[in-house]
Amino acid sequence: MITASAIIKHVRWAAVGTWGSKVVALGIFVLLTRLLPVEAIGAIALIAAYLAMLQLFGEAGLADYLVQSGERDPLHEQTVFWTQLALGCVVAAVLWLLAPLAASSIADSVPGEALVKIMALNLPLIAAARVPDALMRKSLDFKKLAFRNLAAALCGGIAGVFCALRGFGVWALVVKQLVESSVALVAVMIGARWRPRLQYSRDALRAPMRYGLGILGARTLTVLHGRLDSLVIGWLLGPLALGYYSVALRMYQVVTEMFTSVIDSVAVPVLANAKHEADELGRNYLRLVKGSSLLSMTAYAGLVALGPLLVQVAFGGQWSSAGPILRWLGLAGFIVGPLWFNGGVLLATGRAFTWMLVIGAYCILGAVLFPLAAMYIGVTGVAMAVVVRGLLLAPLSAGCALRVARVPLTRYLQAWTPNAAIAIAVATGAWLGASGAGVANLPLYLMLAAGAGLGLLCFLIVVPRLANGMWTKLLELGGLQR
Repeated sequence: MITASAIIKHVRWAAVGTWGSKVVALGIFVLLTRLLPVEAIGAIALIAAYLAMLQLFGEAGLADYLVQSGERDPLHEQTVFWTQLALGCVVAAVLWLLAPLAASSIADSVPGEALVKIMALNLPLIAAARVPDALMRKSLDFKKLAFRNLAAALCGGIAGVFCALRGFGVWALVVKQLVESSVALVAVMIGARWRPRLQYSRDALRAPMRYGLGILGARTLTVLHGRLDSLVIGWLLGPLALGYYSVALRMYQVVTEMFTSVIDSVAVPVLANAKHEADELGRNYLRLVKGSSLLSMTAYAGLVALGPLLVQVAFGGQWSSAGPILRWLGLAGFIVGPLWFNGGVLLATGRAFTWMLVIGAYCILGAVLFPLAAMYIGVTGVAMAVVVRGLLLAPLSAGCALRVARVPLTRYLQAWTPNAAIAIAVATGAWLGASGAGVANLPLYLMLAAGAGLGLLCFLIVVPRLANGMWTKLLELGGLQR
């Protein structure tokens, strides 16, 4: 049985790794947006979408079998490692051969074919790190994973900054990714104290393959669900529009990764450990929803209130068109905040097919809404369509998870509705602070500071009154209370 305190301990270390690495990555991204044209950022975003889709086939979900399996089996681990590495190399080779085709949708001002070929080298590096990473997650060793993430982000960031300052342009981001993946591979091998050996068994591959193929469809649809908006914009509106959208999306993703993905990295192992105990599964699910939604919904609401200001201060006035996009994406995040762990509870209990159907519904609806919004409204319309899709499909996602976790709807609503009220109060305070500073004709950065400061003050005042239990958990998460 995993207690709430144990979950908080693991989340704390996951947060250290995620927040540290994302702060570094965001700093590099901000620098590159000031050095590169909008079209270059859009081109990199489109290539990244292609890589994310192909990376799935280079992994096949095999390493995830090791997380949820019982006792460790060295033969399984070695077999999965060599299979994943071979698949990663094959996918990279295929992408290398198809580089001219992939580059055909990229702006002529960017060396698209060369970028695709070099970025394909990242796939084997990522595939080789999956087994030791899975073993560390299985043992809930998030402290070592945190240091791995920080080391990789720092080394990649230093390399990226150096190349950017030396005039490498768009290649600075490519160098950053390759260095980051290389350092992450070495660090995770050291942290897991695991080494590849020349061992392989086709019989040992059967169980991981069955499990991997079972979740591959869900994973493929999940990545498509997350990249479909960028693909549609890149194909229909071009790299300029995708550049603006990518900046807004990057800020949205930073919030997601810092306040939701942190807990999500702990969620599947925690839920899998309780999958045979219905009451414990439901309690852990509600703990995850309650703990995550307070921070994530507040951060997303902050993007709605301060998004346009944040874009102009961080990236410069040339990126102001990304501000309204970020505001709509923040609203979409606010809607899906309480739904984030629905996939985790379904995957942890072996219901990958159910989750695949849910994500399939998101993809189908997105495939209908996004092109229509792009053609009739433009790039901001796609962000609006993300909001509409989230509203329409929220009951489906929540219903499937609640049925599996055996959690009544009333208890689920009680877990996050106070957090939603807190988030709205904080966002209102932030908007009033920024608006007041604007009336006084203060510079943009002071408007942002005033909004963020008043929003934080509202948070500190409201949380202890509306969610006193969560305030105690926040103090414990930060190490300020035991």
